[in-house]
Amino acid sequence: MNMKRIAIISLIVILLGIVIYYYYKDYRLGSREEREEILTATLFDLSENREMKQGEIEEIFIIRSYAGIYPFFYQVRVQLKNGQNIKYRWTDKEKTAVESLIY
Repeated sequence: MNMKRIAIISLIVILLGIVIYYYYKDYRLGSREEREEILTATLFDLSENREMKQGEIEEIFIIRSYAGIYPFFYQVRVQLKNGQNIKYRWTDKEKTAVESLIY
């Protein structure tokens, strides 16, 4: 009986540790759905509005700031092969569009 109780408590502690780890990971990195949503809007703007081809893009970074209010702490930085950088962020809280800043 005593071994059974220790096994159950150990299992509960391990499962609780796994749940806490994933909540912390989600908090630190941000929600995958939120990152994918701004990335999708960015790629749509690049392909449809700017008519940019895949070969012109060198790297794409999703940046999560630790300061700010939701959803403005997610930004996407697009690094082009010509050395130019474009930063995207949401224009409003409803996430209706992204705005770009070229630097």
